[in-house]
Order: sequence, then structure tokens, then C-alpha cells
Amino acid sequence: MGIFVIPYKRNGYSGNYYSAMRLHLVIKTQHISLVFLVAVMIITITRIYLSLHQLTAINI
Repeated sequence: MGIFVIPYKRNGYSGNYYSAMRLHLVIKTQHISLVFLVAVMIITITRIYLSLHQLTAINI
């Protein structure tokens, strides 16, 4: 799951190039894969947010 998070935290030319290559690969594939990628991103982001929220709630 960390693989999806790391590229979006990077700033600069390398991050933009990586996202552009990923977008190009997604466009070449079917639309089902794009929907699946978006679903996975949403699920991972929500799970990370909930886990961080639980950790902060426990610490406080």
C-alpha cells in the first residue's frame, strides 16, 4: 500500500514524470483498469486516514 502513497508525496520533475507515465499507461489499457486503480487509491487513502485518526485518538 505504501507504493501508492510515495509517488504522490514527491514533488518536482521526477514525481511529475512518474505520474505522466502512469497516466499514459492507464490510457493505453482498458477503462476497467482505470476504475480499479481509482477504487484502490480511494480505499488505501481512506484506510490510511482512518488508521492515522485512530492513532491520534488513542494518543490524545
